[in-house]
Amino acid sequence: MASYPLYHGIELAQNAQIHNLVFETRTADPASGELVVGRQWYNSTDNVFRMAVADSNGTLVVRTFTTKEAMDVERARISTLEAETFYADGRRAMSGDIDAGSNQVRNLAAPTNDGDAVNKLYVDDKFASLGHAFEYCGSVTPGADASTAFDMDGLTQKQPGDYYKIIGSGYVKIGTAAAFYVNAGDSLIWNPDGGLDKFDNTNSEVSGTDQFITVSGSTDTGFTVDVAAEFKTRMSTVESRADSMDSLVAANQTATGIASDGSYVPSAGSNYIATATSVHDATIKLDTSLKAVSDALDTETSRATTAENAIDTRLTTVEAQVNGNIGDKSNLTTDDKTNIVAAINEVDGQNDSNKQASEDRDTTIRTALGIAADGSWSKGVINDTLNPGDVATALSNVETQVTTGQSTLNARVNDLLASINSKIYKYASPSAALAHNFAHNLGTTDLNVQVWVQDPSGAWRNDIVPVTVVDDNNIGCLLTQAAQVKILVTAVTAATANAA
Repeated sequence: MASYPLYHGIELAQNAQIHNLVFETRTADPASGELVVGRQWYNSTDNVFRMAVADSNGTLVVRTFTTKEAMDVERARISTLEAETFYADGRRAMSGDIDAGSNQVRNLAAPTNDGDAVNKLYVDDKFASLGHAFEYCGSVTPGADASTAFDMDGLTQKQPGDYYKIIGSGYVKIGTAAAFYVNAGDSLIWNPDGGLDKFDNTNSEVSGTDQFITVSGSTDTGFTVDVAAEFKTRMSTVESRADSMDSLVAANQTATGIASDGSYVPSAGSNYIATATSVHDATIKLDTSLKAVSDALDTETSRATTAENAIDTRLTTVEAQVNGNIGDKSNLTTDDKTNIVAAINEVDGQNDSNKQASEDRDTTIRTALGIAADGSWSKGVINDTLNPGDVATALSNVETQVTTGQSTLNARVNDLLASINSKIYKYASPSAALAHNFAHNLGTTDLNVQVWVQDPSGAWRNDIVPVTVVDDNNIGCLLTQAAQVKILVTAVTAATANAA
């Protein structure tokens, strides 16, 4: 796997964007000791996104991001359950028969429409209102099927209240009207409209639906209809899951800035997404900002690396030339103390001047001694212009000046090297830590700082680390994980810049 720089902190500029951001991918969730609020990752085993958040008690918990597809599946499942649910308030009509299972249906209201069921009180009241109007007129044997139905219209007694007992089960009709089925033991009573009312004298059976409706009781005691325990359990589970889903949706809405009505709530105090109109828009804005910062960091890193390499090359060259003996430039005896090059050029100029003076003196001496340019001697000149004692003194003075110039040059070079060394400080931490603070005593806040961090394998990496300049003599850096560091601090003053 490629080794990338480790960022120990980053602050994005306003409106900065992050491009091509990829979530941390893991086959398993991080251990509890590795979790911090806000950490997000993709669990490739469970195929879900998760995030560490603090609950209402401040406890660190892991939440799973839901997706629209998952919500659609859950909604479809709930819709299916609702379609199969029998509501006590009657909001949904039954789609099939109710089997009370030999149980009573109690607390039934009085009928108001033709299709309403009737309770015992209603039937008793109706019978009581008839008084002694009922007259038993005999029995009727129904036909085996609709085509052979017994025609009640052929009876001679058909006054209101005349009733007949049914012998056996089968079909009866009135004239050309449709035949209808009757059970053995039922009674048929002529009503004032010339029609028949059927009284079912057989025991009624009420049955429930397995795992949905339970019916208890009997015809004599009455029936009790209730929702089955299994169905109640399933509904309780559905309600619990719905509550959990509500909590999860609320948590997701809070985590992603979504209001209860589904609208996006911009983060007014944020730096880059205050104007975002959705989570997607906020992600795009962050991505764009981080990409700009990343590009800027790449450019700055490239520039800094090039500059550091150039400085290292020049320092190596200078150290090789002066063998580590450059001293404080302020101690140079040259007139030009701007930098070592200027000082050396001044000394070199003086040497050139001394050389020219020496050559001029040599010419004068040769002339005075009568020595030609080819070394031949012309006798008589020295006696006229210079005695031998003066020539010896002049030669001695030249030798002294040359020796003094060499000593001066060596001293100035040593002072310059000492000056350069005094502007560099190297720090190595004694142990791994999150924060490293130390005194460099360079006496300035104009510094060039390079930090190397040791990774768990023992290798040293040039990580991106935030550095704080405390004052002229102290700095510090802060890591996101404890590690040892090596830090090179170089004072960058106006004189040093000119020397570069």
